[in-house]
Amino acid sequence: MPDSRYIGAFGVEGWTTRSGVNLLRHGDVVNIERQKIQLPKSAPQRGQPGPRISAAAAKRVDVIVRFTDGAGREIGRLVKETADWVSTLMDQKICKFEGTCVYAPERLRTNDTVFLQLRCSLLSSAFSSRRFQAADNRTVGRFDETETSEERSLRLRQVALVKLFQEINLLPTRGNEMGAKNQRRELLQAAEMAENKEKGKPGPQDRDDTGSSSPSDDNDDGKELEQDQLDTLYKKAQSFDFNTPQAEPAETFAMTLRPYQKQSLHWMMEKERNVRNEQRETSMHPLWEEYAWPTKDHDDKALPEFPEQPTFYVNPYSGELSLQFPRQEQHCLGGILADEMGLGKTIQMLSLIHTHKSGIAIEARKASRPPSSVNQLPRLPSVQERNAVTNAPCTTLVVAPMSLLAQWQSEAENASREGTLRSMVYYGNEKNADLLALCCEANANNAPDVVITSYGVVLSEFSQIAAENGDRASIRGLFSLRFFRVILDEAHSIKNRQSKTARACYEIAAKHRWVLTGTPIVNKLEDLFSLIRFLRVEPWNNFSFWRTFITVPFESKDYMRALDVVQTVLEPLVMRRTKDMKTPDGKPLVALPPKQIEIVDIELSKSERDVYDYIFTRAKRTFFANVEAGTVMKAFTSIFAQILRLRQSCCHPILVRNRDIVTDEEEAGAAADAAAGLADDMDLQSLIERFTATTDDVADSNAFGAHVLSQIRDEAVNECPICAEEPMVDQTVTGCWHSACKNCLLDYIKHQMDRREVPRCFQCREDINERDLFEVVRHDDDPDAANIGQGPRITLQRLGAGNSSAKIVALIKHLRDLRRDNPTIKAVIFSQFTSFLSLIEPALALANMRFLRLDGSMAQKARATVLNEFRESDKFTILLISLKAGGVGLNLTSAKRVYMMDPWWSFAVEAQAIDRVHRMGQEDEVKVYRFIVKDSVEQRMLKVQERKKFIATSLGMMSDDEKKMQRIEDIRELLS
Repeated sequence: MPDSRYIGAFGVEGWTTRSGVNLLRHGDVVNIERQKIQLPKSAPQRGQPGPRISAAAAKRVDVIVRFTDGAGREIGRLVKETADWVSTLMDQKICKFEGTCVYAPERLRTNDTVFLQLRCSLLSSAFSSRRFQAADNRTVGRFDETETSEERSLRLRQVALVKLFQEINLLPTRGNEMGAKNQRRELLQAAEMAENKEKGKPGPQDRDDTGSSSPSDDNDDGKELEQDQLDTLYKKAQSFDFNTPQAEPAETFAMTLRPYQKQSLHWMMEKERNVRNEQRETSMHPLWEEYAWPTKDHDDKALPEFPEQPTFYVNPYSGELSLQFPRQEQHCLGGILADEMGLGKTIQMLSLIHTHKSGIAIEARKASRPPSSVNQLPRLPSVQERNAVTNAPCTTLVVAPMSLLAQWQSEAENASREGTLRSMVYYGNEKNADLLALCCEANANNAPDVVITSYGVVLSEFSQIAAENGDRASIRGLFSLRFFRVILDEAHSIKNRQSKTARACYEIAAKHRWVLTGTPIVNKLEDLFSLIRFLRVEPWNNFSFWRTFITVPFESKDYMRALDVVQTVLEPLVMRRTKDMKTPDGKPLVALPPKQIEIVDIELSKSERDVYDYIFTRAKRTFFANVEAGTVMKAFTSIFAQILRLRQSCCHPILVRNRDIVTDEEEAGAAADAAAGLADDMDLQSLIERFTATTDDVADSNAFGAHVLSQIRDEAVNECPICAEEPMVDQTVTGCWHSACKNCLLDYIKHQMDRREVPRCFQCREDINERDLFEVVRHDDDPDAANIGQGPRITLQRLGAGNSSAKIVALIKHLRDLRRDNPTIKAVIFSQFTSFLSLIEPALALANMRFLRLDGSMAQKARATVLNEFRESDKFTILLISLKAGGVGLNLTSAKRVYMMDPWWSFAVEAQAIDRVHRMGQEDEVKVYRFIVKDSVEQRMLKVQERKKFIATSLGMMSDDEKKMQRIEDIRELLS
């Protein structure tokens, strides 16, 4: 193609910026130029900032198009309505314009109107392909832009092209004939709405829609969907046909599939093989239009002809132009497996990996024997072109959150007969492997069947390639290959289309593309768009097309139209089953053992209640002050932070106290213990031996103490000197070695302190130090703690020791009862506060309970080790997990008890965590204990949860104001 080709001419209006006679006459040729932004010439003085240009002023300057005479002197400018889109075509090097004067007054004055005819030619640069590039905003927060700069540039480009073709009256010779004008109108309407949203976007201070009653770090554009709208969307996908044929997995697959899993295997194989619609390969892509190059110009003069290029092609939805025929690609060879959690999505995908392989992979496995000579060694691929990818016909790439890498590899091994499947984890040190050489077709005999990697690795390599200007072969990693299949696990990780992780995943090359997620739509329609874009479902993977036919109708409250369109998109792509589905004969789809959920009421101690009440009073005062001032939504973040502190104080008061003060108190206590010869946890037998030993140390020689402790050891029945109960209930010993019931002793001390007296021992009248009270603990639940021939080990444990709180005390009691009845059972403890898990650890150690921990700070290998150790353990073992690190994806069916230490805003998050234990593969009843502090914000959170389950929102007809009032009511209820 030459540097430019004429496509048409049109008339425009301009206004003059100069005065004079004969400056411009009919027929004069003028140059059409962009306004160059001039920086201020005068430099700012030292210490003073330079002049600031407002964003609005910058945008005004940015669209100026001027026309000049042959000497380059400015005569005037195009009117803004035309300059808005002409400037875009010039800036993005799509068009060049030549002007001719049609009418101008003989004597020009500033601001006079003139009429020009613009001759338009398309530049060869308009047809160049776009470069591989990274996203421009790494994360998108609540107040960040809703459009990336690339998307804004694309929007301006497509609007400019549509308006240009309208002005020059250039019509397609082939393409969208069905109502092209209506589609243009809808496209312009969608672009206008996006522009208005950008211009009128409120700042952080005056924005009302700051989220629901829970914080979120994944907000991007688009209105939230109500629950019944989600139900409507899933309705078609979930109307599962139980008459769907079943497919048997390959012989190399070692597990037995359930009937519904065999049906999904058949569906997935049909999607991948796609034996229908082969003729679509030769048809033109539905979003593109064909245009004929004009043979004559506006003056009916013949134009130079290029017989080899009679036509060009335009995609009005992406603003792309092409000289090559835009072929209709084969439609999506994959889909979305959206079964509810616990229905075995991983196993179903592994059965597909075993059952559907490429022809090359099948032949390679048949002939897989070692080469007999050097000449038979595979020829590795030579240096590639920059954007070329090498086929990897034997390899499936699995991308999953880091915490699931080891689980994927473990399940892949368990689901395969020995020696039938090669898998590798591409992470950490293993990332040094040359994937290009390992997976290429030339190495088919030795290529891995499955490569498992994390979203973080995908993002890292994507960023490296972007830095190399899109040279895919430079890294010889994930982006240098075209895999046979790619699978995204927990694919809601890419729901924000603007995130770098999502952009990286879009660029992975593969023949078959699959998405695994229990929640294809989290709360916005745009969540689904990101999955559609990854799957490359034409034409919906084009955001402009999606925005035109789905987002705009939905935001214009044309809900039924938008949801009907989305249902049409979803129906052929999604396979979704839920655990409460019934087969035609009335049996449950998956027969899981029963699950019991019990709420454990926790009573705070006086000191804990004092801390809670202080924070509660401050939060309540702040909230109602803002209610009166009408500024609740502006102060939402600070109010929410106070509610967070309230929730932390329910777990443990140390979580909300000054850390320096806590450290000082601990050091002072340790010094006092060293002087008195005491400790938080003292073995009874060791104390008796110390007290009866012949020694000069007065602290060690204590005949009375030895006598008292011997009585405790021999389980002598003594009555409580305060209440006369016999035997004592929770026997507790003072620093002077006298005993009483635990509650009696605490009430006795409180009574004396209420009278402003120093507490004295009820027998010897020594001063009682509140810190030196020790409960007698008999470790009859611990099989490892028995003294040979003397029964269970007995210890004296300081009250409140081990960073204890009311919740921790209740948890330890539960666990000790559990261990006493089931010495080999395993339990999982969930908390959203990792700092609280750190406080639970010493209490477990004090009770001699074996525990493991999994949280987001751990490296992948450490996580894998922990999960494997927990699964293989045959002893009483506890797994501490942070809700965010272990809430999804993990398989923890070896556990039978779940302890939820704190409630989350949505019970759905807790349910996901519970489903890690109560899922397919679980053989025993699961008991779940939710620890809730009485008369606290936690108890009121349960009420908010219950109310939200039953709110009827009649297909999203709740207005923004009503939603705002609902959020305020939620906070009011929490602080009531």
